[in-house]
Amino acid sequence: MSASARPDSAVRPEFGPSLPQLLRARLGVPPLVSRAIAAALILAAVVVALLLRGNDVQLVHRSPPVFNLRYASVLHRSPASPGVLLDLEGRRGDLFVQSLTIRPLHLPAYRGSVSGMLPVYAEPHVRAVSRRYDGFVALEEGKARINDAPGYQVGFRARLGRRTIYGREILLVPDQPGAREGVVITVVQTHAAGAHSVDDVGAVGAIKKPLRSFRFGTEAN
Repeated sequence: MSASARPDSAVRPEFGPSLPQLLRARLGVPPLVSRAIAAALILAAVVVALLLRGNDVQLVHRSPPVFNLRYASVLHRSPASPGVLLDLEGRRGDLFVQSLTIRPLHLPAYRGSVSGMLPVYAEPHVRAVSRRYDGFVALEEGKARINDAPGYQVGFRARLGRRTIYGREILLVPDQPGAREGVVITVVQTHAAGAHSVDDVGAVGAIKKPLRSFRFGTEAN
């Protein structure tokens, strides 16, 4: 194909004109300039993403159970307290918005798959959560998995004062035969965090990042 017959874009005709073609047709912008603008916009988006990630805190809990996760600086880490490995909380002024709390999990010796042990062992943990809040109602339960770690979870609705909250109690262990040392992750979110049903818990707001980035061991995502 000669230089004069070369198309301005590799975009197939059925997909419509490319951005350089539109800019040239409507604004008279040369294709080389429009491509440079597009490249600059992509670079700017990458820089913004890196800056936002630069505000993240990478946390590694090095004593057993060893785990790591990442969370945004809008969440605040509460001082250490007995029986709590990590407590992250988000507020707007004095208004509670969301929290993620990690406690150790110690399973007794068992045979077979851990999936048979966790539903039974989850009951006392869920009862403990139900005593913390008024109007506790378990809405769903079943298997859970965060990255490679298998677990079991119970989703619930409750009241915090006059406000409705949604939460999940997640029992999680490393993906290893006979694993007995794991964590219990309690996630609580409000409407202010974007949680309007139990399905939203852990999928919206600032809690989404630490929950989805959680991994046993020191190797991050």
